[in-house]
Amino acid sequence: MAMGFSLFSRLPLELRILIWRFALPESVGQILCPYRESFWRIERLLPGNPGYEDHEPNSEDEEDIDYFKPQFRQRFRYDLFGRAWIAIPAYYVNQEARTVATDWMQKNEFANYCPAPNKPRRSITPLVFVRPLDLCRDAIYIPLHEFSTFESPRSLPQIYNCFDRHSDAKQFAVSERLLYRHQGEIAETLLRNHPYVKVLLVVIESDLDCDEDHLSTHWHEFEELSTGSFFWNLERNVFDFNGIKKIGYEDKYKSIEDAIQTFPQASGWALDLDTIAFEVRPVLATQRIEVFTAEDGFLRE
Repeated sequence: MAMGFSLFSRLPLELRILIWRFALPESVGQILCPYRESFWRIERLLPGNPGYEDHEPNSEDEEDIDYFKPQFRQRFRYDLFGRAWIAIPAYYVNQEARTVATDWMQKNEFANYCPAPNKPRRSITPLVFVRPLDLCRDAIYIPLHEFSTFESPRSLPQIYNCFDRHSDAKQFAVSERLLYRHQGEIAETLLRNHPYVKVLLVVIESDLDCDEDHLSTHWHEFEELSTGSFFWNLERNVFDFNGIKKIGYEDKYKSIEDAIQTFPQASGWALDLDTIAFEVRPVLATQRIEVFTAEDGFLRE
């Protein structure tokens, strides 16, 4: 820009910064990341790790085999999901533009990444800008074709001394069609495999086009349909809607409410929901976002 417009450098600094800012992308909002069963991994527990069970050897048995057996757990590795990436050409123009771009990156939680030298590079700039999944803000979207593996991950072998599954995921998302088809199984699976989940998003009017090819992954941004959600009322044992409903979507709200009222039939629902808040929130999916996965082998600069 500065080379094509020779008078650009004579503009006031405040105006130049404003121009650089308008050359940057819009801020990236909340993201839906497609679920993959390969995110479940087996890891060995060591003494002192959460979930490790101390076992005292049997003093009367010189060959107490259980004492020497390793302990394992199944862990949901959300850090393997990949990272949303975005191109910021202004970063390469000059130091002034780079300062503005860097400020944008910090505010939007993006960082610089370079491809690993042993991985093939895509036809993009050698330095890209990426943001990892945020468990508190983003959500894990369960595609219809992945629901069977979400319910019972096939990639996990049955290992003796594998005591539990551990997942820190807090928000999941499903389409309307998946909710209506598997409402009972959704509730039971969340309770069994993801005990810290607090929010279930229902993506209305769309089944996201998540590729079955795991190396060709796209994420989607989402926005809330309105300021209201269905909250679990422990005293009444029902979901109550709190907030404002968007006009024109009355049938959607009613269908979602009818479906989630069956959640309390899930095994262990009342016990597990005693101490945590749980809500179901209608959302709309917006633009697609390019993603680098673990297979791309990107390293931090």
